[in-house]
Amino acid sequence: MRLRLVKSLILCSSLVTTGADESFRKGRTIVRRTNRLVVGKRLRRRLDVPHPSTSTKAPTPSTNQPSSPSTSTEAPTPSTKQPSSPSTKRPTNTATGVPTITSTKAPSLTPSKAPNYPSTKKPSHFPTKQPTKAPSKLPTQAPLCTLEANLGFPDWEDPDDATHFGYHTDYLSVLRGEDEGDICYSTLNPDWCEYTNSVEGGTSAYIGNIDDVYYPDEADIYDRIQEETIIIGNAQDKIHYLCVEHWFNPKDYYPEYYTWMDHMMSAVLTVKKNGVDMGGEWSHPVDIDTPSHIKDEGEEKVNPDYEDYFCITVTCTDVCDCTADDYSVYYA
Repeated sequence: MRLRLVKSLILCSSLVTTGADESFRKGRTIVRRTNRLVVGKRLRRRLDVPHPSTSTKAPTPSTNQPSSPSTSTEAPTPSTKQPSSPSTKRPTNTATGVPTITSTKAPSLTPSKAPNYPSTKKPSHFPTKQPTKAPSKLPTQAPLCTLEANLGFPDWEDPDDATHFGYHTDYLSVLRGEDEGDICYSTLNPDWCEYTNSVEGGTSAYIGNIDDVYYPDEADIYDRIQEETIIIGNAQDKIHYLCVEHWFNPKDYYPEYYTWMDHMMSAVLTVKKNGVDMGGEWSHPVDIDTPSHIKDEGEEKVNPDYEDYFCITVTCTDVCDCTADDYSVYYA
């Protein structure tokens, strides 16, 4: 073993003397390997461990030495081939290219909303109720309920038929319910009433009768009868007060003649429901001995005892069952 070591040293020395740096490096490598083998064999002998590559014998180094170190023959150069590198190539120092960015677009900052699920409403647990076999009753229409109040002179078709000479004027008004503002008359017609007069432009019930024998010219002008009518709509389930008031002349004409008694010629009120006469006739009371005017200290004034104003009450149910009563009279 020592002999091998000496040979190796001699070989290294010869390599140094040649001045070949490359041979020196290679010789140093061989020495290191030889030392490793020597140390390994010693260790295996002590431990009696077989060499891992017993199947292949290590080559015996040549024992032939050159005859003299001074000869020109160069020592054999050991093989400089390194063991073949593994078949797998070492990776190159240059890193592979950076992988390209995927073509898939990055998601938007705000993701799309997920669709509502389910998109349609779920059916109810219980089926829809079947309609009743009998259809619902139609709503009952409000019954037609119209009142027609007429103020006139039904007993006289012509002014000459009147029992007296003179001029007499009465007028009609209708109050609905207890609201005194809800009233209808000739010049005020809310939507629930309609006013008409037998003479165009007339605003009252009037009769004028002049003595045709003595005053034929005046008779052609003043002999006239006119009456007024108020139609009340939707009268069901309501109360209406029908009132008649006398309009006083400036004075009582010709009171000295018994034929001139116009205070006796009061108009008559009648009422119909849906075109049917409800029965009854109403007028303000008259008396031959109670004139419309009296003299007070030489001047004619309205007689405070003259009953010039009256009202009746017409009450209708929700089915238009109506009654007319409660006749009330008031003084001037």
